[in-house]
Amino acid sequence: MLTSGIVQEIQKIKRTDFSNRSLYIGFTGLDGAGKSTQAGMLGQYLRSLKRQCYVCEPKDDLVPQLATAISRQNSMLPRSYFGTYPFELAKAFSAVRHHYSAILPCINTGIDVIEPRTNFCRLGLAVANNCNDINKIIDVYESAKKYDFVFWIDTPPEIAYKRVNDRGTDYEPLEELQNFHNALCQLADDNCIRIDGSGTKHDVFNRIKLKFIELVGNLNS
Repeated sequence: MLTSGIVQEIQKIKRTDFSNRSLYIGFTGLDGAGKSTQAGMLGQYLRSLKRQCYVCEPKDDLVPQLATAISRQNSMLPRSYFGTYPFELAKAFSAVRHHYSAILPCINTGIDVIEPRTNFCRLGLAVANNCNDINKIIDVYESAKKYDFVFWIDTPPEIAYKRVNDRGTDYEPLEELQNFHNALCQLADDNCIRIDGSGTKHDVFNRIKLKFIELVGNLNS
C-alpha cells in the first residue's frame, strides 16, 4: 500500500512536464536484482522516443578501488581496515564528486541520465554495515541533485543470491544480501518506486515501463 509520502511524490511528478527537460532516473536493489540490465533497457526505450540518454555506470571509482587494494595488502576488507564510517564517508564524497563532474553537466545540457547504481544503494550499504554517524553520510549524499524518481527492483535475497552465484564471477553471502535488503526496506518507504523483481528481465521491464509511462506521460508531446 502506498504511503502518503509516496502519493505526494507521485502527484508532484505528474504535475511536472518532462517533455521539455532532462530526466534524472536512478535504480536501486540488491546485487543480482538486474539494475544494470533494466537501466540499459530503459535507456533504449528513451532513445526510441528520440531522446538523448546516458546510462552512467562508472567502473573506475578510485576511492573504493584504492581502499580495497590497500586493505588487501593487509589481508583485510576495507571496512575492517579503515573502519566503516571513514570508508563510507570517503565513498560518499567520491560519489558526489563524480555527480558534479559527470552527471550534472549532462543533465544541464538536456540529456537524460540513468544511474543503475545510485547514492541510495550506497546509503543502503552503509546502513546494512551498521555505519555510525549515518546522518553525516546522508548530508553528503543530499548535496547532490535529487533524482526525479528511483526504481527499487525489489528482489528476494534468496533469488538474488542464486543469480549472483550463478554468474560465477563474484560471490555475495546470503546474510549480507539479507542485511542489505532490510536496509533498503527501512530507507525506501518515501523515496523509491517499488518494482516487483521476480520473473524474467522482460517481465520486470514491462512493470518499469508501465509505471514510467504512468508517471511521465507522453514524452513526445
